[in-house]
Amino acid sequence: MNNRDAVPFLPHNSGDLPFWHPDSSFQRSGHWLRHSYAVDRLSRPDGSNRAAGDYRATCGPAAFAAATAMGVDDALPYFPAVELQSFTTRLDMQRALAEAGHRYTREAELWPVSGLCLLQLTGAWMRGEAALKHAHWIAVLGEYVFDIKWNGWLPRDNWEDVVLNGLLESRPGASGWRIEVGYELSMHSSRFA
Repeated sequence: MNNRDAVPFLPHNSGDLPFWHPDSSFQRSGHWLRHSYAVDRLSRPDGSNRAAGDYRATCGPAAFAAATAMGVDDALPYFPAVELQSFTTRLDMQRALAEAGHRYTREAELWPVSGLCLLQLTGAWMRGEAALKHAHWIAVLGEYVFDIKWNGWLPRDNWEDVVLNGLLESRPGASGWRIEVGYELSMHSSRFA
């Protein structure tokens, strides 16, 4: 018996939405295996182990690599400012997406179905440019989030409980978070390893 036979609700090539999509029959089924199956097959970008350590890649290039199926080393040339600053601005990300040939739709304060999301950690620093140092990029695919702070993919609920709460706790004076902007990209089920 192969894995597909053991999990009968997995979509076949029947025209159903890709199984990572939140409206697919796979996700709507609520079967407990859906997260294990998806997270196990979502691949981390090559080089993310170094990026998660003391490597020069910040969350922006790492999220870009995860969303575009690139390695971190391949993504870094699209972010020349990473050597000069410890954050990636929206303009930096838009420039990188355009230079890499990725079409996107930018939506303020909207969580994408698939693509990139810039989060703003809120606190007293919200006045002026200091807010940029408290922003964080993630990649999103359906209800799964890639975060370099975790160095992998997690279901969004688990990511919020573990990674996002850890980020907030590590910043004295943090009062919460909000979605700054979402970038919707074309990502397909081939994104799964």
